[in-house]
Parts: sequence; structure tokens; C-alpha cells
Amino acid sequence: MGVTLGQFLDVVREYGFSQCIFLDRRNILRRLLSAQIVDQGLRRTYYMSEKQPPLSGRLSIDVQRFRINDHYMPLLDMIRYIEEETEKARHLVSKYFNPVPIYYEDHIETDPRIAYREVLAQLGLPHHEANVTLKRIN
Repeated sequence: MGVTLGQFLDVVREYGFSQCIFLDRRNILRRLLSAQIVDQGLRRTYYMSEKQPPLSGRLSIDVQRFRINDHYMPLLDMIRYIEEETEKARHLVSKYFNPVPIYYEDHIETDPRIAYREVLAQLGLPHHEANVTLKRIN
């Protein structure tokens, strides 16, 4: 069916990838709510262009039976689960690469060009001006 993260990392290394960016979000609740907004059809995507209308509708959350993909559990357990899985992924990725840590709240939320410049610097690539065409949704 699928592959494990370790199997995926083996393959990308075989293809010559030597750099990795680890994108994370400190506010797990906001990450979960963003997924619910898309999952419940209140928005089709996780991003928004200047021309799209704002979010409309009502989000329904069952804190005792919170669902992400095929996982159901109480909301607090889901937050702990995501924290643990993220830490496992960070540890595994660090065995294969020296990942560039990018946090949504630090590098993207106020100005995505901060992440862009950080990645370019870490990869040793020259800086070019970037035009941000998407906007923050919430």
C-alpha cells in the first residue's frame, strides 16, 4: 500500500537528495482546525489567493471524537499523538539529513519570504526576489 517514512528517506537519498526542510507548526490546535475546515468542505484548499472569497459556514468539532484522516480520538489525545509523531519524524529525518527547521509561526505566518530566505541561505543558493501570491486564511 504505502511506504514508511524510513523507506521514503532511503529512496530520496538513493536519488541523490542531500538536503531536507522540516516544516512544522508549534500551534497544533490551529493545524488540526485547518484540516477540519478543509475536511468539512468549508474550504477546498489549505491556501487562498487574493481573489477567493473568505471562509463561510460553521465548523463542527466533537472534542471527544476528533478525526484526522482515519484516526479518531479525543482532541487532547490527538494533540499528544501529533506531538509524538512529529518528534519521531524529526528524529528519523535527522538520521538521514541535517534538516533545515522551518516553523510556520516563525518563518511563514507574517511573511513567507522569511522561510524562503532561510531555505536559500541553508542550501547555499543565491537570493532572488519572491512574489507572494497566496494569503493567510485565518
